[in-house]
Amino acid sequence: MDPSKFLKIGERIDIEIEGRQYKSDVQDMDRKDNISVSQPMQRQAPVFIAPHSEVKVVFYRPNGMFEFIARAIGTAEHESIRMIRLKILEEPQKYQRRMSFRVPLRIPVTAVITSELNHTARTVYSFQSQSIDLSESGMGLYAPQSYPLGARMRIEYAIAYEGAQERLSLMSDVARCTWPQKIGEQFVLGVKFSNVSEKTQRLLSKYIIQEQIKERRRGLR
Repeated sequence: MDPSKFLKIGERIDIEIEGRQYKSDVQDMDRKDNISVSQPMQRQAPVFIAPHSEVKVVFYRPNGMFEFIARAIGTAEHESIRMIRLKILEEPQKYQRRMSFRVPLRIPVTAVITSELNHTARTVYSFQSQSIDLSESGMGLYAPQSYPLGARMRIEYAIAYEGAQERLSLMSDVARCTWPQKIGEQFVLGVKFSNVSEKTQRLLSKYIIQEQIKERRRGLR
C-alpha cells in the first residue's frame, strides 16, 4: 500500500508500545509499505523498539483517531535525526479504545492506606502525592516509600471534564512498585482500580479521550 494516501511527511504521530504512547513524526516514506519515523522519546530519553517487534502507529484526523500495526525493520540517521524504519502490516482502521491506554497526567493525589477488618476497609494513614499517568483501569503515582504488590489503598483525586470538577475516590491495589534510580527521587507506584462503577468508568473514558485530544493539539502548535 502507498503510505502517502493516509500520511504526510512531517506529520506528528504516536507510537503505541504495550499500551503506552510516545510522540514521533513521519520523516520519510516510500510506496512499498515502509515509513521512517523519528526516534520516540520519553522524558528526553529514547524509547527502545526491539528489531522485528510490532507497534501501533496512531494518527489523527478531524473525524477521529486511526491506527495501524507496523513492524520495526531497521534504523537510520539523517542530519543527526535518529529514525526507526517501520513496515506497515495492515490498512489503517478506526482507533479502538483500550482500558490499558494511559495519558500523562500531573494532578494532586491523596493515597489513603487501608486495612481490612471484618470485611471493612479502615484507614491506617495517608500521604499526599502527584500522579504520573492515568488510564481507565489504574494510575501511576509517586510514593515516599515502597509498598508490596497487592497492598490496598484508596486513591482520591479530581479531574476537570467539560468545565466541571469531578472528585473521585477509588479503591486500588498496588500492581507495580519501582525503586528510585537516584538519591532524592521517590518510589513510583502503579495501582489498579477495583470495583469501578459504570458511571465512573464512562467518566474516565471520556476524560482520557479529552486529554488525548488536548495533548495532540498542543503537539500540532
